Amino acid sequence: MFRIERPTPSLTAIEGNLFVAVIFHIALGYTRYGKFTYAIGANPQAARVSGINIGSHLIKVYAIAGLLSGLAGVVTAARAKSGSDLTRGRRLLCPLWLSTVPHRRSKP
Repeated sequence: MFRIERPTPSLTAIEGNLFVAVIFHIALGYTRYGKFTYAIGANPQAARVSGINIGSHLIKVYAIAGLLSGLAGVVTAARAKSGSDLTRGRRLLCPLWLSTVPHRRSKP
C-alpha cells in the first residue's frame, strides 16, 4: 500500500567524503596549519610560548569545523530528499555535535 523509500548512499556522496578526508589528512599531516593544530591540542601553553597565535588559529579551526558541519547537514538533507524532515537527524545529532567539539589528549 504505502512504500517507504530509504535513501541509499550515492557514489557521489561517498566520493565527496573521501575527497574531504584526503584533503584534511594532507592538511593536518604536512602543512603548518596541521602542525599548529596538533601543537595547540597537545599543549596550548607550549604552543603559546613557541610563538603560535592561539586565538587566531582556533578561530580558523572552528570556522572550518562549522563549514564541514554545515556541509554534513546539506548532504544529510539531500539524502533525505527533503529539508523539512525534522525527525530524521535525531540519531545523527550526537555524532555531528561531537565532530565539532575539540578533543584534547589527557595527560598520563
